[in-house]
This record gives sequence, structure tokens and C-alpha cells, in this order.
Amino acid sequence: MPNFALREALRDRVAIVTGGVSGIGLAVAHALADAGARVVVTGKNQSRTEAVARELARAAGDHLGLAVDVRSEADIQRLVEQTLDRFGRIDILVACAGILRGDGGTSNRWPNSPPRNGIRSSTPTCAACFFATAPSCPP
Repeated sequence: MPNFALREALRDRVAIVTGGVSGIGLAVAHALADAGARVVVTGKNQSRTEAVARELARAAGDHLGLAVDVRSEADIQRLVEQTLDRFGRIDILVACAGILRGDGGTSNRWPNSPPRNGIRSSTPTCAACFFATAPSCPP
């Protein structure tokens, strides 16, 4: 449970968490929801994002799950539009989506992955930050 000051700061804020259906993204989504934020979680699988949104709602609040490919500018635009339609604003963007490429075997997992795979895996996350931040900021 977050401390009182943090809970007050996050209450009713709207947060997008890309990659919010597993790993660090899921933990961040839970922490934000527990603190009172309304959370939009994204992942590639719509049924999984909806399941996570329902899981977050059990604690409290209104949450949304959307299937989004962070490599797609059109998907990110849809994410921003649907978030604004549902909640009216975006206060927080947490970029946890990543794609690790390689041979698909054990060498594909960190720390065995070559550094170039880490660079390629962070590119979609950086692009998602840019695509989501630009249209969600006031002119």
C-alpha cells in the first residue's frame, strides 16, 4: 500500500502503462491502481489486457485494457484517442513494452542476448513514448 502522500498525488490520475500485462509493467499497473490512479494497460493480446483491467478493478477504480502494438503509430494514436474518450486526459505515461529479438532460444533472454538486441528492443518503447506523448500534450 503506497504512503498517504503518494496516494493523494495519484488519486484519479490517468496512467497509460505500455506492456502492462506482464513483468514490470504489470507490477507498475498494480501499484498505480492501488494508489488510486485510473490505469490503461496495453499489450498485444486484447483478452489479456481486458483481464488485467478487470483484475485492477477488483481493488477499485475504472481501468481499461487495450491491445496495442507499440511499433505502430496508428495503434498508439488509437490508444491516446480511446484513453481521452474514456477518461478525458492523460496524466502519466509508463513505457514498459519491449521486444527482444534474436534466435528465440535461451540466447534471446537477458543477459545472454547480444547488446544489439537490447538496442532493438528499446526502439519500440522509445517510439511509443514519442507517439503517445506528442498528441496527448496540450498545444
